[in-house]
Amino acid sequence: MNKKVNRRRPNGCSSSWLLPENPGDDFLTGAEWITLAGAARLTTREVVVATLLLKGRTRKGIAHRLKLSPETVRVHIDALFTKFQVRDRLGLALRIARIREVIQAAPERV
Repeated sequence: MNKKVNRRRPNGCSSSWLLPENPGDDFLTGAEWITLAGAARLTTREVVVATLLLKGRTRKGIAHRLKLSPETVRVHIDALFTKFQVRDRLGLALRIARIREVIQAAPERV
């Protein structure tokens, strides 16, 4: 019999539990996401949604993974597009890739 896993945030934990479990598998490393989030003023949830978007997940897939409604995920995606001044996922990926190059070139300046 399968045991149901409680995926809710434990009391007293920071919001970092939402960050990618294995940063090496993501488009950006954990440190790069933290730097990017600070520079672009992203919320933790927007960082997670952006991570899943860059992995190719659909809005419904992201909603299912985060236990949110697809409409809520759409709001987060729209916020990301506004903050990065892009119109689509490709533009978001290209903008984040450009920012990543800047972070890697001069990490102490960002």
